[in-house]
Amino acid sequence: MHVCTGCCYITLQVKAFLYPGTRVAIVGDNGAGKTTLLQALVGDLSPASGVRTISPGCKIAYVSQHHADELMQSCKGPTEGAASMLARKFSVSETDARANLGKFGITGDAAIRPMSSLSGGQRVRVSLTSITWDAPDVLLMDEPTNHCDMSALDALAKALVEFPGAVAVVSHNRSFLTACCTELWVIDKKKLRIERPPPDDVTPAEFAKLFSSYASRVLGHGTGGIGATQGGSSRASKAVSALDSSGKTSTKRGKATAGSSTSLL
Repeated sequence: MHVCTGCCYITLQVKAFLYPGTRVAIVGDNGAGKTTLLQALVGDLSPASGVRTISPGCKIAYVSQHHADELMQSCKGPTEGAASMLARKFSVSETDARANLGKFGITGDAAIRPMSSLSGGQRVRVSLTSITWDAPDVLLMDEPTNHCDMSALDALAKALVEFPGAVAVVSHNRSFLTACCTELWVIDKKKLRIERPPPDDVTPAEFAKLFSSYASRVLGHGTGGIGATQGGSSRASKAVSALDSSGKTSTKRGKATAGSSTSLL
């Protein structure tokens, strides 16, 4: 896939499928093309060569790195609350808006307080309520854990496990990814490598092994485990600390369907 990104080109060789139930973690160095891949999947960028196919009627929701801040632009003013904003945006009652917000943990006073007074984690929840309002079939998420507190991370991981469609998420947050993902898409040297646990053992523990192996390859021998972050001050040690920065999240999840094709979606 050859994708134009304005004044420059990023070349990625891609061969992959996203099926219902797939939970993909997309990882790679900064500048490797993770966001570019998501933008090509969602259709914001067109491949110069290759094929991007979508099933008829498939609805795609894209969660950008700044989705919570972007949602603030939908408010009428600094005093509008989440329930009022969503009710106006989707032409529903505030009661319906509050019911949907409640599914993401925005309840009581938080649903009616000015959006500008909500915490970063609360704004993330409101944004995800808006993004998933029309029941998308595919969620493409670019660093969705930014500004999330531990409870928001746990709620998001559980929601992704229960989501019936396909999920592709860019993140290096190891605990979060282990809680909800079943396969690893590694962008390295302008190629996409897909790594999956054994078909009969799609578990958090097996995915954690894949991610640990990836971390070791990228950061150096011995950096794949959590113990490597303790007491170290090296660049690799700090990087692993960032990978493990999320804290405890849910580890329940379902199986993914494996597949490979020249189609992107």
